[in-house]
Amino acid sequence: MGRIRETSMGERRKDKRRRGKADAAPKAQRKPLRVSTAVRPFLLAILSAFLLTLAFPPMEISWLAYLAPVPLLVMAVATAPRRHVFWAAWLGGLVFFGWNMWWIWPISLPVTAVGWAALTVYLGLYWAVFAWGLRRLERAIPLTFAAPVLWVGLEYVRGWLLSGLPWLYVGHTQYENLVLVQTADALGAYGPSFLVLMTAGLAADWLTRPLCVRGADGARRRFGRVLPAMAVLVACAWAATVGYGVWRLGQRTARPGPVVASVQTNIPQELKNAARLGSRGAAEREEEPAPVPREEAEKLADAFIAQSFKDLLAPQATRRGEASPFDANVKAMAERLVDDTRKGLREELVRRLVEGRVTKGEAEESAQVVADELRMMLSLVRLTGEALASARLVESPVATRAAGTSPDLVVWPETMVPVPMNPGFLTADLAALLRYRGLVARFAFLQERSRRYGRLIRELGALVPSPVLVGASGLRVLGVQYLEGDLVTCRAERTNEALLIVPDSPVETAAGEYAKAHLVPFGEYIPFKDSWPWLYDCLNAFTPYRGMEYSLTPGAHDQEPFRLAFDGGEARFQAAICYEDAMAYRVREMVRPRAGSVRKAVDFVVNISNDGWFTVKRGDNPWGLAQTAEHRQHLNLCVFRAIENRLPVVRSVNTGISAVIASDGRIVAAVTGADPTGGDLSGWLVERLVLDDRLSPYTRVGDVFALACVGASAFGGVLVLVASLRSRKEAKP
Repeated sequence: MGRIRETSMGERRKDKRRRGKADAAPKAQRKPLRVSTAVRPFLLAILSAFLLTLAFPPMEISWLAYLAPVPLLVMAVATAPRRHVFWAAWLGGLVFFGWNMWWIWPISLPVTAVGWAALTVYLGLYWAVFAWGLRRLERAIPLTFAAPVLWVGLEYVRGWLLSGLPWLYVGHTQYENLVLVQTADALGAYGPSFLVLMTAGLAADWLTRPLCVRGADGARRRFGRVLPAMAVLVACAWAATVGYGVWRLGQRTARPGPVVASVQTNIPQELKNAARLGSRGAAEREEEPAPVPREEAEKLADAFIAQSFKDLLAPQATRRGEASPFDANVKAMAERLVDDTRKGLREELVRRLVEGRVTKGEAEESAQVVADELRMMLSLVRLTGEALASARLVESPVATRAAGTSPDLVVWPETMVPVPMNPGFLTADLAALLRYRGLVARFAFLQERSRRYGRLIRELGALVPSPVLVGASGLRVLGVQYLEGDLVTCRAERTNEALLIVPDSPVETAAGEYAKAHLVPFGEYIPFKDSWPWLYDCLNAFTPYRGMEYSLTPGAHDQEPFRLAFDGGEARFQAAICYEDAMAYRVREMVRPRAGSVRKAVDFVVNISNDGWFTVKRGDNPWGLAQTAEHRQHLNLCVFRAIENRLPVVRSVNTGISAVIASDGRIVAAVTGADPTGGDLSGWLVERLVLDDRLSPYTRVGDVFALACVGASAFGGVLVLVASLRSRKEAKP
């Protein structure tokens, strides 16, 4: 019985194992495992997008950048079927760019949501091309070399094609690692990007290439030669990067420069748009205007102004902790500005109502527009007064200052003066150019407001005294433009400008003038206006201005720099407006020596910008704003402009982040805002610049390194194409 039970027990155990194997065999062929295999490439690409996102603001875990590309690289060469590589990488790119540039979405819904989606789809293609290119190489070239060359080549193309978007370069994640980013003065921001991808490529090579290979005789070697060689190459690259960084940081070439006060406003974009666009056009009128009796017009004008100007001069709490002699002067300036503006606006509203040129609703809206202008100017006046006072105080809770010094230059953000300030407009003979009485009166009123603000800026600068670099629009009146239905309007060119206003100078003049040369598509102009008008009309609907004609005229690329006297010497500087500081080539154009000179054309660069487009609302206060990741991303890439050209950069940005960046990339000072958690992002800083006379290799030769990567990538693409055609030809019977 014992033997029978033992035998039957053994058979039952064998039968159980056989049934388990039989049940397991179909499971191995079931659909879930096939789905998992198909999904794996997409998950790896998304993992790379997630890890790389953590390396950028707001998390800024910089060391993750060296690991983030590894899943994407492994997927490209080893994991996914070839047909999945392109689509999986595209999805990874969509996730990465879509998440890290989400701040475009809410600018002006719904049109900017469509623009964000289209931009994300376009940018995701760069990841797809990158992965597909690596797969086509079929491991002929190790990832340690192929990945950084192709990645940097595509970064350069992305920063150039369709006007360029050099945003979220992987090298930007290293901005705080000063030793590692000093190579940017020779290789540009592409140098750190190359090192990051080279390191990730080595890790991917070790994961995908065999450690041991067979020799020609079939014998197995202990180690292959490729992986050790690549490890040595990466070690040399790191040693060279660290060595170069230590050497550059150890050089003593600095000299004291001027003291600069940078003002950071907290102006909501809706307020700026209202001040810029003015009242409604005739196409939106619900009724045609009719003449109004003078007595009634005066009462209406007084009522509209009283309502719009309410609380303009409400007391503002000081944040310095003590009174300053500047406070009384600034208060008097503000009161005088409001009184003068009220008188001029009243006369203009009465004239328009009496002549029947505007409806009552349009007159009321015009009063609100001028009030919005005043709110912007009063905010600038208050903050500038506090900045000037803070330079003389021992302690200041919201200002970074150079103790015991007065500013040699005050900087305001981009387009914070809401009217044209260029001398060409202030001196224009409107009667000769426009001829029609209504047009002449309308633009004469605008001229008078411009002169009024110009006088205010000069009075404010005279408190130190100090020149003021202001951001404003430029307007060049060309004549009359005839529209359908016997309507006429002003034919003009508009520019985005920085103007240097000197105290005690004539109001129609400027000590220097710069018009932005590199314009942002859809933000400052719509392409195809002359070549394909039908496409221009379609694209014009997908803008923050909702179809309004607003395209700017670009300035020249070789404009003269500004000159600033300080401490018995002189410094030259240029203004990079808005995203011009993202364009490395544009800043280099400003800095590189002129013909016949070996000295840099400028000693420092000022970036004036308006990042109020990318804030989000905080609380019920219409002025309550919060920053997004865009603000930190913008600051971080500006660090590389300082290193590339070995000069300090001063930033003055509406809603932030205003800062002073040294020539070695250190962020010397930055404005965090008076109460960022409560929605007040305004503030200022006062800092003495440290000038650097070194002429960097990048300033001399530009993007030679990146272009070499583009050339190598193109050459590799040609070889792959030739090999593919040859294999197809040989495969034919």
